[in-house]
Amino acid sequence: MQWRKNCYDRIIKDKDVYLILVKRFKLIIKKQDGFINEEQIYVSYNEQYGLWSSDKNENLYEIMRKL
Repeated sequence: MQWRKNCYDRIIKDKDVYLILVKRFKLIIKKQDGFINEEQIYVSYNEQYGLWSSDKNENLYEIMRKL
């Protein structure tokens, strides 16, 4: 899916923008009760393609949980 790669390419090198988007998404999750479990955002679709590693990004997930 090309749109996923396009999104990935735009935010992979800009942690601040990524965290802003995550924070906004978490606000949406809270407003849409049952829409998605917040824990689901601490995984990456791109891991199956070798573009992301959950093990290597546990520190990032901790930052995201605090947003």
